[in-house]
Amino acid sequence: MKLTEQLAKLEREIQEDEERKREKKLKVKMLRTQISQQQRKTDNRRHILLGVAVEEAVKSGIISRDQIDLWLDSFIRKQNDRRFLGLEDAV
Repeated sequence: MKLTEQLAKLEREIQEDEERKREKKLKVKMLRTQISQQQRKTDNRRHILLGVAVEEAVKSGIISRDQIDLWLDSFIRKQNDRRFLGLEDAV
């Protein structure tokens, strides 16, 4: 095999390797996106279930509504969220 043929073959192999690398990077990016989406879904479900549990605790008298309002006032900072929950604007 001539040297120019060997060089051409190696250059083709390098291009093929680079294309495989690009494809693998894209696959990694897609998998990371899927993992992130699944984590968000899991977090949202957990938040909803916690809210349901707290509401049931209030209904059954385990926790007072006043206690919940104090917790919300302490932890909810975004003005839109505070208005939605009927809390006074934070200073």
